[in-house]
Amino acid sequence: MSWSEREFATIAALITHEFGVTFPPTRRIFAEAAMRRAIGLARERNAVTYLERLRNEPALLRTLIAEVTIGETYFFRDAEQFEAIRTIVLPDIVRRRIGDARLRIWSAGCSTGEEPYSLAILLDECGLGDRTLLLATDVSSASIETARRGQYGAWSFRRDVAGWRERCFERTGKRWTIATAFRRIEFMVHNLMQPAPASIISAGGFDLIVCRNVLLYFDRKTVERATHLLADALVPGGWLLMSPTDPPLPDELGLESVLTPAGIAFRRPLPVMETVQVAQLPQLAVPVTIHATPSRRVNVSPRRTPVRSHVDAETYAVRALNFLDTSQPHQAAVSARRALFLDRSLAVAHLTLARALRLTGSRSAAQRALRRGTALLEAHAPEDAVRGAGGASAGTLSAVAAAEFELLVGTSS
Repeated sequence: MSWSEREFATIAALITHEFGVTFPPTRRIFAEAAMRRAIGLARERNAVTYLERLRNEPALLRTLIAEVTIGETYFFRDAEQFEAIRTIVLPDIVRRRIGDARLRIWSAGCSTGEEPYSLAILLDECGLGDRTLLLATDVSSASIETARRGQYGAWSFRRDVAGWRERCFERTGKRWTIATAFRRIEFMVHNLMQPAPASIISAGGFDLIVCRNVLLYFDRKTVERATHLLADALVPGGWLLMSPTDPPLPDELGLESVLTPAGIAFRRPLPVMETVQVAQLPQLAVPVTIHATPSRRVNVSPRRTPVRSHVDAETYAVRALNFLDTSQPHQAAVSARRALFLDRSLAVAHLTLARALRLTGSRSAAQRALRRGTALLEAHAPEDAVRGAGGASAGTLSAVAAAEFELLVGTSS
């Protein structure tokens, strides 16, 4: 199916208007591939007809956003941040939630559910599972349905170093099903461009919002709107956790920056600034002292050796893509090379490096990186999801590689 630049721009503008998702030039090829998949699922061959249906059939629009925002996720992704939740965030929340008052936690942009189920497992280990209301939302109805089923393949468990899969899941053939004890999660479709669900806000807001690797899809204006809505959904003293690769938050949000061993977190100030000693959670938490300063920068000092900072290959690959999105190809090349230093088998890092090198004028080196990435993709079936590629299949990335090669040939001619 062929389409004009105007038709692509119209579809992209509709997605941006409805969901805030944008498509910078560096993601154009990925966006087109996702749109073509959605059009194929709608059994359409004409972009004009598809656009007409999009405006009148909400189900088609939901399918389209699911295709263009497929998330790369797995259980306990970013282990250091989960450790910060265990040892810093939860003790602070429990101190303020006197007696048996329920904790309220929101996993915003939960994709297929690995993040909220990880939170449910952590809360159970801390003895807080029975007193926590856990909400998980995503703009994709298909992702929410997958999350509700709670069945996952081996790839979702690639960071299981503690053996919790055997404790918290039941084997179902080649897949694993989350145990009933960890299903106390309310899943719902929700657009971050809209205020938090009224049922939760009416109950007082959230003690913790986790929103990671979501805002990187948005432009600056959309980031400002979404983060204001998230900040407004926090109770006084409530925490907001982002990913290190997400864009910076607007200064006017009025949140405190909290330095933790896992990086910067954010907290809504209490009405009266105070210094407190946080009680120890059973077996898992440690005493934490929080000192508030006039500059709104909060120093968090756990009484233990800080978790050693570590950035994996996939994180560097994501950073490289972010640098491309902000027209910084030299920095993108540096991050892509760091990813490949840690893992030479990461195909998406080779493709990202190839694009960064082309943009900096290093055509020969770009071709070498492209050949290496393509060779790695050929080892996969076309439908296989490729590690670190945000859920994109080997077939999609092969099409991206072919388009990149055409650009290289055109540049050199």
